[in-house]
Amino acid sequence: MPGWVSSMAVVALIVVGMITNWWIAAGLLVVVLRHVAQPFDFLASYLLVTIAAAFIRYEGGQLTVELSLLSGLILFMLASYAVSQPGRLLTLPRTKLLLPLLVYVGLSIANYFRGVLVGQPAKYATLELLPVLALATAPLVANGLDLRRHMRPLAAGLLALGLASSAVGYVFFALYHTRSAGIAFTPVPGMAAMMAINLALRSRRLLPSFGWTVVAVPLLVHQFISFTRGIWLGCIAGLLTCVLVYAWRGDRAGLRLGRVALVCGSLLGLSLAGALALGLVLGQTDFLALAGSRFGSIGGAEFTHQNASKVVRFAEYATVISHIVASPWLGHGLGYTFSFREPISFTIIEQWYSHEIYLFIWLKQGAVGLAAFVWMLLTAIVIGVRGSRRHDDPWESAWLATSAAATILVAVTDLSNFQMAGVHVTFPLALLWGGSMAIGREGLIRFRWADPAAAAPREGSEA
Repeated sequence: MPGWVSSMAVVALIVVGMITNWWIAAGLLVVVLRHVAQPFDFLASYLLVTIAAAFIRYEGGQLTVELSLLSGLILFMLASYAVSQPGRLLTLPRTKLLLPLLVYVGLSIANYFRGVLVGQPAKYATLELLPVLALATAPLVANGLDLRRHMRPLAAGLLALGLASSAVGYVFFALYHTRSAGIAFTPVPGMAAMMAINLALRSRRLLPSFGWTVVAVPLLVHQFISFTRGIWLGCIAGLLTCVLVYAWRGDRAGLRLGRVALVCGSLLGLSLAGALALGLVLGQTDFLALAGSRFGSIGGAEFTHQNASKVVRFAEYATVISHIVASPWLGHGLGYTFSFREPISFTIIEQWYSHEIYLFIWLKQGAVGLAAFVWMLLTAIVIGVRGSRRHDDPWESAWLATSAAATILVAVTDLSNFQMAGVHVTFPLALLWGGSMAIGREGLIRFRWADPAAAAPREGSEA
């Protein structure tokens, strides 16, 4: 007979299924089975947290329940780290990304307490802090990652996450034949596609290269049918990054350019065929016409159906800027809300967020916080680009290039979105950053308790 721990776990899963839904209970069942198979394995626990975070529905009406369950998974992940890495509880990887990351996280924590102390809503402040704390787990990934054992399973996990996330979007589009915000269409599949493309570019044989290209197709088609201009521009910027980082090397330039042409040509052809096939299956063959009209509206400012969301956001940005002017250097603290009159229905909305992440951070943390945020992003991009060009191992080079490309993808997307204000993007990004820190670290920074008597210099010795 199973022990009382297993019996209580089954009872808890049934209760969770009855109170919330059976999909959450099924996810927790996966957690239990994983723990039985590999007790307190940190990176497996971290991957489960990343997968769970990608499906948090900020718009679903059960955010408190879902974030509570995610917090439980995070605590289990931290416990797994403490058990599996006892010698590195007070250890940080020595990399150039460490300082800007710690500065931004430290400023965010300080602004969290500042916002709560001055009376900002604690629930909104906590919503803003969680994604920042997700980024703070990148050094833990770097400490726990063994390049030989974990690189390929983590890359496979990231690709599986992207495919699962894109499947949600495909199901939604098949049911409603329209684009949507929220969990159905996030940049996570695009981030995973960057990994597949970089592996395709660096595969030593053509057949695996074509296989990785095929994996990238459904991920990018999902990003295409999101009909979100910010995601489109982010994917374009990410693809250009992948190509330039791979081709911009002095050795074997001809072979590299040939591989770029082969992968990009295959990717374009397969993606167009996939989009047209999807349109035929769903009875919606005007994909390309819709995409062309929406893409052409990027630079327009006139009020049309295609530009309605952009007009609303311009009005929102003007309101946000007026609040930024009131406290430009230090911001108003996390949790700050503002009233905004929506220019189409003229209803007054109370918002804790801005659709432009850079204005969002400037509003809450001032120019100081914004500078730390940009410094962190630029450092992550530079480390990924330079490291990818210096490493000959195809998996390490692909991981570093993916880290840079995914960071650029999210940074460009967030010019008109606030994806980095959610855990669904920051956990996968922290996973990529942690891998980059593990590959390029220059040593470890260890914090140890010392006996004052032993630490004091002996009499007659040099101080």
